[in-house]
Amino acid sequence: MLKFFLVYLKRYQIRFWLGALTLIIVDVLDVAWPLIIKYAIDNIAAPNVWQILVWCAVGYVGVNALQGIGRYWFRIFFHSTSLKIAQDLRDELFTHLQKLSCGFFNASKTGDLMSRATNDIEAVRSFYGLGIFIGVDIIAYFVTVPFIMLFLSVKLTLLSVILVPLLPFFVNRMRNLIHKRFKEVQETMSTMSNLAQENFAGIRVVKSFAQEENQIKDFDDINRKYVKQNLSIVKLDAILNHTLGLASALGIIIVVFIGGLETINGKISIGTFVAFPFYLGRLTWPMAALGWTVSVFQRAFASMERLQELFNTKPEIISPEPDKTISLAKVEGEIEFRNVSLSYAEPSHPALENINLKIRAGTTVAVMGPIGSGKSSLVNLIPRLFDPTIGEVTIDRVNIKKLSLTGLRNTIGFVPQDVFLFSESIKENIAFGITAPDDKSILKAAEIARVHNDIEGFTNKYDTMLGERGINLSGGQKQRITIARAIIKNPKILILDDCLSSVDVDTEESILRQLKDVLKNRTTIIVSHRLPAVKLADVIVFMENGKIVEYGKHSELLHLKGRYAHYYHRQKLISDLEKT
Repeated sequence: MLKFFLVYLKRYQIRFWLGALTLIIVDVLDVAWPLIIKYAIDNIAAPNVWQILVWCAVGYVGVNALQGIGRYWFRIFFHSTSLKIAQDLRDELFTHLQKLSCGFFNASKTGDLMSRATNDIEAVRSFYGLGIFIGVDIIAYFVTVPFIMLFLSVKLTLLSVILVPLLPFFVNRMRNLIHKRFKEVQETMSTMSNLAQENFAGIRVVKSFAQEENQIKDFDDINRKYVKQNLSIVKLDAILNHTLGLASALGIIIVVFIGGLETINGKISIGTFVAFPFYLGRLTWPMAALGWTVSVFQRAFASMERLQELFNTKPEIISPEPDKTISLAKVEGEIEFRNVSLSYAEPSHPALENINLKIRAGTTVAVMGPIGSGKSSLVNLIPRLFDPTIGEVTIDRVNIKKLSLTGLRNTIGFVPQDVFLFSESIKENIAFGITAPDDKSILKAAEIARVHNDIEGFTNKYDTMLGERGINLSGGQKQRITIARAIIKNPKILILDDCLSSVDVDTEESILRQLKDVLKNRTTIIVSHRLPAVKLADVIVFMENGKIVEYGKHSELLHLKGRYAHYYHRQKLISDLEKT
């Protein structure tokens, strides 16, 4: 964990050293001006008192002016650097999350990831900014002030700090409690963020089932828990800070009482008696600030642990090293699955089992079967959204693990079953996968996907801004825009993963008919449980329970009168009933 902290300290070490040096100079100046006051008081009866007072006044003003300049610069050094570190952490965390595999996001909650990317990074930033700055401040005062106090009066110094040796044991105990409770607070915050995010995203479901009151209660319960946990930290902070303050206050009482007697008896000067409480106050500040710094550090430590959990997560899908990457000069589009099995969590229940399938380049394959038969799992292996547990997938006889991820995915147009649109314009959503889009290609892709007329009906046409996940579009419109997004890439391999389930059978058939020309000379895999896909397919792959149970042309499979024939006739009956 310390290495993780030191990485960022080292990255900006020059700024931190400059800040520390400036702060030390400010602290030295801060402990100098009480000596000026002491000198002025002790010489109040001198013959040249007016000259002394003028020079003391000039010195006092000069010291404070230099302190003001120094305070400006050390705040610039510490605070600006902490903001840069927070920026680096956010960038690096976002970059790291982009590289993690789909399996990680399937097992993670969005609200938890958002909490770590915001609240936890802010806690770490506070440490690098205020925490280190005050830590240096404490050290500077602890190093300088006691020596000056000893110089003024050894007796008063020893009596005023009599309780200090006991404080480290108390601080260490409180430190452990704060660390534990703040980690619990951050975890509760993650839960609350996830609950809010899911409710906002699924507000239609909440309203449809009239669950507003129940969701409000759940949120209120977790919110109250969050407040309760924070209050427990506030109590610890209060105990820590006020205990340290009490120790300092006892020191001041000793100084006033014993110091007064020492002054009356002529053992110390009046100037020393006046200056000593100033120095004790300077020693009181670091003692009180020590408690606050410990709290900030423990909060940052707990947050850094949560961030490090993410940074330590390794992507399951990685691109090969550049020197080991094979580049396909020209992608033909032949796909082959060789003895492929896939398990997500339970090896005893594989999603795919012993798949052997060869798809010739330029052919259209329909993958059909009941829900949960492994159709989506099969096509997810081609762009390496997941890797097979056993076996290999090849494109043009090359194992796809030997291709760069970017190069592989750029050759594939993928329309997933789970439609997702960004909160951008329709034009930007269609052109998402290409670097230099033009209006003509966007228009053509929308026409092929049969969504152009719908877009033209909007007030701002292609510049229409979409709500979160395209909430201001119908399900069918969203699916057709995602098809346009895949088509505009002009991919050699096109995968349509049950992406037309939100449109009626006639519209699906019309869209697929429009795609007929687009599918020429490219390998296409259409995952569907409805019949229009059959008319375009050169070959049918029928799956059940993660296995390919039948394979062949439509007429051949009907002649077999097996699982596909039974499924086909059943779907045809459903289709006829829908039309009726």
